[in-house]
Amino acid sequence: MPEFAEQVIIFMLDKDWEASGLDKYTLDDYCYRVEREYSGCKFNYSWKWRGKIMEEKKYDYFKNEDFVLHGRYAKYVDAMWVQGKIEDHSRFKRLVDLYAVGAIIGLRTGNKRADDFETDDKRTVQLKQIAGEYDRFKTIMQVILLIDDSRNMTPEEKARIAFDTNDKSEYRYKEDMELFNSYARGGIEYLYNKLVLRSTKEDDEFVDARVANIMALFNDDMQGEAM
Repeated sequence: MPEFAEQVIIFMLDKDWEASGLDKYTLDDYCYRVEREYSGCKFNYSWKWRGKIMEEKKYDYFKNEDFVLHGRYAKYVDAMWVQGKIEDHSRFKRLVDLYAVGAIIGLRTGNKRADDFETDDKRTVQLKQIAGEYDRFKTIMQVILLIDDSRNMTPEEKARIAFDTNDKSEYRYKEDMELFNSYARGGIEYLYNKLVLRSTKEDDEFVDARVANIMALFNDDMQGEAM
């Protein structure tokens, strides 16, 4: 190292950095980690502010943040859910249930949707509720990771990611959660079209529109329904 320098850039493995003792001489603002994540047929590299190694944030599906529905998706939710009630136009007692069912329906029908920020409307599925249903959401995530073909992954890559029990990198976490949430938004839109916008037909078994649309959804094979 030079005898005098205003700034020195050092690249080290974490284990070597910890052994060096240099941590106490380095401000947190100047510590970064280079992360490498394999996706498809290439490696993605990213610089990440490290701070103190022991304080690094851990990422795992459904354990880090709320799920927020913006714009038109908030409108769809309001048309199908009244907090804590099954009455009038409400089809779900809990918003977390609509989130889970939406992801399944989105995958089943092949409907993925990007987020919508055209308006400031939003509805939030609280992390506490999501974490309380962790096993259910984890299973749905695994199914999505195994079945989805939009990311050009081999079956081996899909299985490796789906059944990896380690903490995720920030890149892996964000990529997979956005995949899940895009299906959830697509499924919620599909449910809105089928349960709210659908008009009753002469051959419907029930006269009441709410019941008729629910029964029509049960009888829907959802084949070729991508919208």
